[in-house]
Amino acid sequence: MRVEPVTVRSLPLEIFHQPAGLLEALGDGPPSRHRAGEIPDASRCQSVPRCPGTRRKLHTIAWLELDDPELGLSPAYAALGGIPIWAALDCAVSRQPLAWQRTGIAAYALIQPSTLEPFDDDPTEVARGVLAFRDADPFPAPDAPLHRLGGEPVWVTEERIIACPACREAMSFLLQLDTDEDLGWRFGDQGALFAFVCARCTVVATLIQEP
Repeated sequence: MRVEPVTVRSLPLEIFHQPAGLLEALGDGPPSRHRAGEIPDASRCQSVPRCPGTRRKLHTIAWLELDDPELGLSPAYAALGGIPIWAALDCAVSRQPLAWQRTGIAAYALIQPSTLEPFDDDPTEVARGVLAFRDADPFPAPDAPLHRLGGEPVWVTEERIIACPACREAMSFLLQLDTDEDLGWRFGDQGALFAFVCARCTVVATLIQEP
């Protein structure tokens, strides 16, 4: 099953560090329900899984509300509601698929760790704020970061098929986030983070590729 957005979008992402209420005054519509670097409400997630390499909590890259009509996702994926996007930015575990499964209303369990090779780097901090989506510039600068929602991923190195650890079927591509200094995102050495989802098993997986 594939994620089928109404339109394939690259998404220039805007992170607002102002309180969410201020965002409402900045735009014509309601404030975004998506978040960067944080989970919007502690009741939405009981605990963040720990990296099997560093034993530190995974980094919260984003929280996406898949039932947001602006995303245009098919009903099977919209029914998942809010999901976390996690990665281990200071461990090689994220260079292979890292997957977690929703096990309750606000509970998640890591189900696919891989190689355990923590880096010597200090823990990475992810900028926090409201995450807003808008259509991509049709003529971006050649060196502009590539962020994409739905459609097909633009792989940094080799193409991958990510299998769901629960059902072994191919997972659907959901999101690609590029290294973006303006947003405070660095995925290895100028790499990109890819997120996949299996709606049937409520499994999300991320993978980082570097040039």
